[in-house]
Amino acid sequence: PMKSVAAAIRAALLQADPLAKAMAARAVARDWQRGGLTFSFDCAMPDRPARPERTRILKSWLEESACSADGSDASMHCSMPTVRIPRDGEKGFTTSTTA
Repeated sequence: PMKSVAAAIRAALLQADPLAKAMAARAVARDWQRGGLTFSFDCAMPDRPARPERTRILKSWLEESACSADGSDASMHCSMPTVRIPRDGEKGFTTSTTA
């Protein structure tokens, strides 16, 4: 029997590891596009998605950033890394820092 779209989404939401969650979400989208999931909402969604036991905030994210001319901004978004998840068939992950 085919898995329902709701069950696939629920399984992705219950992944605590960020990379596992991202890959599970990509699998849901891929399976849906390929017709591999039934259009059925046969299970309840969790009240909250799973999260890592402990989140990691890099010290550099919290320090004053160079985003403002005088350095007075303490903006996290200025130095947060961007992770590119590879598409099917591609290898490796790439990261870059926006600054």
